[in-house]
Amino acid sequence: MFGARLRVVTNHRFSLALIVCGLFLVAFIFYSPRASALDDYVVSISVDSTSRTVRTTGGTVGELLKKAGVDIGKYDLVEPGLDSEIDSPVFNINIFRARPVTVSDEGNSYVVMSPYSSGRLIAENAGVKVYPEDKLSLNRVDNILEAGIVGEQLIIDRATPVEINLYGNPIKIRTHSRTVGELLDEKGIVPDKEDELSLDPSTVLEKGMVISVIRVGVEVVSEEETIKYKTETIWDDSLTLNTRVIEVPGVNGLRLATYEVEYHNGKEVNRQELKSVIAEETVTEIIRIGTKVVDSTDNVSLGQQMAEQKGWVGEQWVCLYELWQRESHWNHLAQNPYSTAFGIPQFLDGTWAGTGYPKSTDPATQIKAGFAYIENRYGSPCGAWDFFQINNWY
Repeated sequence: MFGARLRVVTNHRFSLALIVCGLFLVAFIFYSPRASALDDYVVSISVDSTSRTVRTTGGTVGELLKKAGVDIGKYDLVEPGLDSEIDSPVFNINIFRARPVTVSDEGNSYVVMSPYSSGRLIAENAGVKVYPEDKLSLNRVDNILEAGIVGEQLIIDRATPVEINLYGNPIKIRTHSRTVGELLDEKGIVPDKEDELSLDPSTVLEKGMVISVIRVGVEVVSEEETIKYKTETIWDDSLTLNTRVIEVPGVNGLRLATYEVEYHNGKEVNRQELKSVIAEETVTEIIRIGTKVVDSTDNVSLGQQMAEQKGWVGEQWVCLYELWQRESHWNHLAQNPYSTAFGIPQFLDGTWAGTGYPKSTDPATQIKAGFAYIENRYGSPCGAWDFFQINNWY
């Protein structure tokens, strides 16, 4: 009897020990620093040309900047925005500080605060209406006392608004031409012998002037055609990887075509273009895309973006990835211990010279050099990869 009771007590103590161990294990799993590290983010904060890295457990861009003691001025630009969630293990924040810019516009001068480097963006952000034909120049003022201007100066050279009445169709345009004749040359309008011009070609253009080109007894129609603006990409190693900044917004143009139309029984049977005029010029959109990498693994993402710009997608991208994965694992600092082969494409010193790009530690420059070499020698990444698989070099 006594022995049986002793065994029961011993079993109770053993069970209690198991429970305590289990609770300790659960607490360790849920509260260990290792578990909390799953919510840890590395954030790069770039202010103009200065960068620093901080760690955070999440939240918004605005909350992190406040914790980091980074003050944001009323006119400063933050990308991504202050309300954006920090949701990536490696996250980049770019801050562009506003500075004073003196706007000189048709005799009027005033100062605005702006973070932008594009004259058009500075003007639009300040509420100044500019047209594609207006010329904008942004100049640095070295001698403030002599010039009487604070900081930079944005000069807006306005185009003259006039109207061309082309065979009864009014076209409002803006131009920097000085005379009627220069304007007609600029727009490619050459009046035929049977046409009448309302003003002498030597007439000096004035704001609001109407110039008419008339053809008597001819039925004409006009059509508007949108001209899609082009996009230019600038790879910028001063911006962190994948940061996109629109330096100059794109603007579509407008083409007006006038036709002489012949009808038979109410149906159009023939038409001939008489004239066409570019009424509104396009403005090429300029986008800066950051290429500055925080980790060498970012080079793959950068390479894919740059390959897309060349049209190397799908199978061509796969070939390019495999080629440079074998050569360097996409490491821009990779160095062959037995030769001068260096960088992502693993070029020898002589090969760099032939690409038109210098030997550099900048990943974007290395990728551009690799593109030039592959395109010139093999035509495409898959051509280079096929050669590599047979010869183990390219």
